[in-house]
Amino acid sequence: MGSARFRIRFNLWHWPIFVYYQLIRGTALSAPEGLALILVSVLAAYLSWRYVEQPFRQRKILATRAALWQGGRRSLRGPNHCQRKPVLRRRHLQNNDANRFASYLDYDDAPVYRRDVCFLIGHINHLSDFDRDTCLKPSPDKPNILLVGDSHAADLWSGLSAAMPQSNVMQATSSGCKPMISSKGERGCTDLMQMVFSDFLKEHRPDILILSARWIESDIPDVVRSLEALRGQADRIIVFGPIVEYHKSLARLLGQVASGRDASLLVTARNTEQMKTDSEMAAAVEAAGGVYVSTYSLLCPPDGTACATQQNGIPLQWDYGHLTAEGSAFVAIKARGNGSLNATK
Repeated sequence: MGSARFRIRFNLWHWPIFVYYQLIRGTALSAPEGLALILVSVLAAYLSWRYVEQPFRQRKILATRAALWQGGRRSLRGPNHCQRKPVLRRRHLQNNDANRFASYLDYDDAPVYRRDVCFLIGHINHLSDFDRDTCLKPSPDKPNILLVGDSHAADLWSGLSAAMPQSNVMQATSSGCKPMISSKGERGCTDLMQMVFSDFLKEHRPDILILSARWIESDIPDVVRSLEALRGQADRIIVFGPIVEYHKSLARLLGQVASGRDASLLVTARNTEQMKTDSEMAAAVEAAGGVYVSTYSLLCPPDGTACATQQNGIPLQWDYGHLTAEGSAFVAIKARGNGSLNATK
């Protein structure tokens, strides 16, 4: 077998072998696993050449039209043909579902989060990249809501805007730091936070100030200090707590379940640390006079069973925890329903 032909066969085999292995395992490949899959791909390339291509080239398999016709007729009139139709159809539907979920592994969050406009990447963007006229323009006749935070605030904007059309939802978000007074982190992010807290809020008083981020337990004291420092600069300050996270992309997990894995995977693959942070942060925020929205509880029932993961076949979260546009709308509608977001001009 020529080297060029071998490369072609290897490329045809290694991609599906690697993809489906990772879908089944749900974990990143280790070095030994990667080497083993390469060897399997080489073996598959050789076997397909030796036992499929070569016999066809030598006309040993169904060499004549008559033999091809007879082979087709035998395959169609096999005794289990009718019995296999439902199974094949079910597998086809499973594959379609799995492929649809897998497509969200490459989810484009740029238009949903307003990347490079109202959502900066702290280690790439500068404060000058932030479009203040678009993102921080108060309305004279609508309740003004200011959303501040990292990517776990940016993913809320589209849902909040759609769920509250009578309000003006402004957005100042960046990866690389958290929405706290004297925030530390990447320069593009900290500059934005300083501009909002030290400049914008001195001149404009929003009806609601929302702080949201990928909170961890150690953030709680700084969140409390920030609430105390920001008291009086908004009619109401709301903290959206940590969201449910998964050890692997939710889109990948949903694809695995659609491919036949047990649905309990959606529970066992969940990171449970957020539950403790959520409970402790709720108590601390409310004691400091803020309003707390448990994002975790908006998605997950208290009995520990599977959280809400999809709606109309669309994942609510596309990676370990960030919301899709549909997930953002789901969370915003739930939050609005409990009365936390009510604002009047």
